[in-house]
Amino acid sequence: MLPLFVVLPCRVIAGVPTIPRGVFALIKSGAPTGSSVLSNPDVDGISLREGWDAVNPSEDVYDWSYFDAEITKAKNAGKTVLIRVSDGGKSLPDWVRAASAAAGEPTFSFYETSAQGGAVITEPVFWAPTLLAKKAKLVAAFGARYDSNSTVAIVTCQFAGARNDDWNMPHGTTVDGIAPTDSSETSRWLAAGYTTVKMIDAGNQIINNTMAAFPSKPVGLAIGRTSDALDPQGVDYVAETVINTARAKWGNRMVATHNNMSEKATPLPLPGSFWSLIYDLRPAVGGQMLWFSYGDSTCRNAENGVPCDAATVLTNSVERAYEYGWNYLEIYNADIVGLPSVIHYAHGLLAQSSVTRASAVFTYYALSNPSTRQTALWYLRGPSFAQGVTGPTLPAGWALANTADFNSDGHPDYLLFNSGTRQTGIWYLNNGAFVASAFGPTLPAGWVPVTAVDFNGDSKPDYVLFNPNTRQTAIWYLNGTTYVSGSYGPTLPSDWTLTGATDFNGDGSPDYVLFNPNTRQTAIWYLNGGSFTGSVLGPTPPAGWILNGPVDFNGDGKPDYVLSNPSTRQTAIWFLNGATFASSAFGPTLPVNFSISSP
Repeated sequence: MLPLFVVLPCRVIAGVPTIPRGVFALIKSGAPTGSSVLSNPDVDGISLREGWDAVNPSEDVYDWSYFDAEITKAKNAGKTVLIRVSDGGKSLPDWVRAASAAAGEPTFSFYETSAQGGAVITEPVFWAPTLLAKKAKLVAAFGARYDSNSTVAIVTCQFAGARNDDWNMPHGTTVDGIAPTDSSETSRWLAAGYTTVKMIDAGNQIINNTMAAFPSKPVGLAIGRTSDALDPQGVDYVAETVINTARAKWGNRMVATHNNMSEKATPLPLPGSFWSLIYDLRPAVGGQMLWFSYGDSTCRNAENGVPCDAATVLTNSVERAYEYGWNYLEIYNADIVGLPSVIHYAHGLLAQSSVTRASAVFTYYALSNPSTRQTALWYLRGPSFAQGVTGPTLPAGWALANTADFNSDGHPDYLLFNSGTRQTGIWYLNNGAFVASAFGPTLPAGWVPVTAVDFNGDSKPDYVLFNPNTRQTAIWYLNGTTYVSGSYGPTLPSDWTLTGATDFNGDGSPDYVLFNPNTRQTAIWYLNGGSFTGSVLGPTPPAGWILNGPVDFNGDGKPDYVLSNPSTRQTAIWFLNGATFASSAFGPTLPVNFSISSP
């Protein structure tokens, strides 16, 4: 019998305000917005930022004059605004440093970047209670001032910004001359008490405080990497965990952002860089350019360095943001003024709807050949074949059950099943290449794995199981590959099979997708954790077609159906709006003897 675990974390989903689209002119901290920017019809919004020390010069004293003036100018020009208070580096008020020091809280020292002057900065650690308390007061006042302002389209927060409002997590391992002797950035973090849990707790606090202060706005968080030395779970673990934790509570009001877009951003399909994380967090994503292109003799945004053509570099950067599904891109004021034709192009591209962006969205089929045990990954751009890679050949007795990212590196891994021994296994892949393997838990007799998806909001895939004899379903909660607990899911009606699980109603909890091969009818069963809450019939595929599973193929945040015809080997994508058929497109035709194991 499966262990029964019935108490699951509840999910509270707030309303989701519209995430702004298009071009946001990025204005230097404290600088006024020029009339040429405000009058530019291709500028959709103004990105404003001001330092904590400027808006909150002493405790309980606030100066909102900069934001007030600039928001009024934007409103009069018909623009919206993105607002942020930079709370790291030199922007951290002296009175906050003093209060943290008086409380005896640890500090961390590091060098500014050379562009910032290269000075040594010392500030409280990110999880210092006094720092978090002062930030909570700041964001409460910030929200009280601007949440009701209709010109404000989005607000951002930060918790790992050592230097500014971006994600800055210094983690070098080289001795750098800062006291104590022979220390590095990493060793000083550890000496100050750094733990992954402390970082995640600090992030959760700040995000929740910002959400509470701005209940009617989307909230962005610039994310980045740490290091294996600080976070053994993975360099993306902290960022991914805080975003997914927030999404479980606040839905897509939590916008994941990255302030590093350039021509150098990794092309799609992704070979495993940090960019795969920001891509996988669609549709609530956006971000900022790395640097300006116009007038930059160093060609910092250029893939091939000096020399470069500024217009080409910015155009390629904008197209990369579009391919990543970004809703908006903050572009430096120098480029807004100096490269108007590119800004016009960017405005038209980024303002397109998610459906129009279908051709820019990459997904994949995982294929397998049961005779040869060969596997493959086919990357698709929208419904069109983009690139294929040969995957590893499976051992005898093992089958490819599905795929999921089990080690949070941005690559799909294989979930394998041996029907003779009941054993499961995980094969870790890097863009289709075998890296390592681990055994997963052994299933009871009669049960088979259907898919792997996060059911409890811990950012780790869990097993979804089905017993064809009893029609029972179950969820096994995993920590990596280790079984933690299990709960029964609902029992399926006769003749229906479980083809996958994903969130169809935006409540943060995966739902079941069912298929009846006799009638070809589909259905969505809405779940809260593993508990059935309601159902709706989905569209019926034509004769000869089967449902392989759900996946979002056009980046609109709504799952679509992947279909295949075993006789013709043709595939198709049915784009859905909830459970309603919207449109369809043929996908690539599968090779002989190959079938889809995971969409």
